[in-house]
Amino acid sequence: MYATLRTDRSLVRAFIEESLRRDGPVQRLHRVCTQDYELGGAQIREGDWVAIFHASANRDPAVFERPDEFILKRPNMIKQATFGHGIHHCMGAGIARNEAAQMINSLLNRYSRLESAGERVRQRGGLLNYGLETCPVNLVV
Repeated sequence: MYATLRTDRSLVRAFIEESLRRDGPVQRLHRVCTQDYELGGAQIREGDWVAIFHASANRDPAVFERPDEFILKRPNMIKQATFGHGIHHCMGAGIARNEAAQMINSLLNRYSRLESAGERVRQRGGLLNYGLETCPVNLVV
């Protein structure tokens, strides 16, 4: 993947979007229902707490074909829900995307490849966030 991104920088944004879809850091958030609402036959009352599971939405097979796979050129990757939607869309989403693109492009500019330098360890014990506790790499000039 690294060599592909080095060769074609236009794919960096797609890499970021597919990474956010498949392995986004925010797994769920809560909201309070502001009015009575029916969704899928379930009645949600004003004042009820509702959990939004971004990770589940991002792997919905009705929306994303082969949802557990990382597909760099996924045609509908922009439908990922990591940053929310509508009035609940994250105000910092653009900044986060730009920072990720800058970091990735900086690595691609400076290093010919990345090599694993040990075992990747996933975070444990949290239901809100998802990510790696450690991911050791060697940066090769």
